[in-house]
Amino acid sequence: MFQVESPAQMATLPRLRPRHFYDLACEIALIRPGPIQGGAVHPFVRRMTGQEPITYPHPLLEPTKGVRLFQRQLMQMAVGGIDGDEAIC
Repeated sequence: MFQVESPAQMATLPRLRPRHFYDLACEIALIRPGPIQGGAVHPFVRRMTGQEPITYPHPLLEPTKGVRLFQRQLMQMAVGGIDGDEAIC
């Protein structure tokens, strides 16, 4: 839980109201330089709280409400959606 100690993390938790462990993982990933600089914070919060319709520009973004949140998602989209096991071969 040390990941949620920062003021930004603590301020985001009541807004998102995580209900599942994955929601908490998304919240922690959200308050990082990449998503912040990429403008992902407000769209993700609005989609999680039902204030904005969810659209999926790529199927890999379904778990994160259509927002590019994890580096893994970006890398998979860049190489055509293959997973880590396929990339090793």
